Amino acid sequence: MKRKHILTLVALCLIFSGSMGLTTNIAGLFTTPIANDFGVGRGDVSLAMTIASLTGAAGGMAFPRLLRKNNFKLLLILASSLTVGSLLLMSVCNQLWLYHAANVIRGFSTGFTGTVMVTMVVNNWFFKSNGLFNSIVMGCSGVSCAIFSPIFSNVITRHGWRAGYIASAIVVGLMLLPMILLKTGVQPEDVGEIPYGGQVNKAAFKLPEKKPKLSVKLLLLCFLYSALGGTLTAVAQHFPGVADSYMLPAAVGAAMLSATMITNTSGKILLGFLTDRIGLIRSALIVSVLTAGGVVMIAFLHSGTALIIGAALAGLMYSLVTVGVVTMTRETFGLASYGSAFSKITFGCSLAYALSTAGVGYLYDLLHSYQPIFYMMLVILAVMTLITFVVYGSKDRVLSN
Repeated sequence: MKRKHILTLVALCLIFSGSMGLTTNIAGLFTTPIANDFGVGRGDVSLAMTIASLTGAAGGMAFPRLLRKNNFKLLLILASSLTVGSLLLMSVCNQLWLYHAANVIRGFSTGFTGTVMVTMVVNNWFFKSNGLFNSIVMGCSGVSCAIFSPIFSNVITRHGWRAGYIASAIVVGLMLLPMILLKTGVQPEDVGEIPYGGQVNKAAFKLPEKKPKLSVKLLLLCFLYSALGGTLTAVAQHFPGVADSYMLPAAVGAAMLSATMITNTSGKILLGFLTDRIGLIRSALIVSVLTAGGVVMIAFLHSGTALIIGAALAGLMYSLVTVGVVTMTRETFGLASYGSAFSKITFGCSLAYALSTAGVGYLYDLLHSYQPIFYMMLVILAVMTLITFVVYGSKDRVLSN
């Protein structure tokens, strides 16, 4: 591996950490303080995450359409400026509608620097061990959240949520900067390099003039799997609220979120490691059982230690939504149809996450309990496992990658 490959990988880790880890994954830290300050329900504030997720999905789909050979850096500069600017705008919002408007901007801009862009660059730069490098980059969003979640929680507690957004804007800006400054591109050929693993036969990876027809049944099943996974991960944003509902200190909720983000990263690497050796079906089953165990602990054991351990186990669900979806898409539709299928399938995750983030908040406001939500998570895990068996048992799958 050349120096440029390593630098590109590091820059990808940082930009994904900033665009996802420190904007989306820590949003739950701000929900309760903002709701209390504005005198509204948590669901009203959580709606901002729904808005950001929907506009983020739109930004992710817009990125490849707007991308040209020589405008990659321009798009990154524009997206980074809007991301930092929107976070600063949130810090001065004094009305809920303005806060939601800022999240429209934040969501769309982070969609440009999110999963679609990152996986495009990884797939072009790293031919060998592609799955491993994808899991490393995507896992970094959990690392950054685990590191900065208690820091931002402390800033919010001491100085208020407005100061928390200012601190977030500074850190996110620094994380987005290396990808802009580094001489790199979507393809290594753009900067005179070749992919890690040797020269790739580009003809083998070009889509045919006539796009292969996707199996509607499998596409819907994978879409449903992704959407259910998006619903699961939306609950994690409410872990600080869960601790608060159990009358525990805010530090416990922050620790739960940090523990979740740690296994967000390690779980992706674990699932990738297991999948390479025993296949996705068995690997996903193991991860699902561990995740279910964590959900049960959070639902029935209300001590701080038990909640943190349960949150750590529950954080494994992120691997099902990322590495699991990527692997299932690639092995179900093949490389030729991967891009077309993946953009549709991941939209299901974004849509479900968007709706569920606010939905969980409103459900809590209605029931004053997170207990029914935990039962729902167990049902979702069971359905996702069933979908995996059905998809991998279908005769319509593309068996060759």
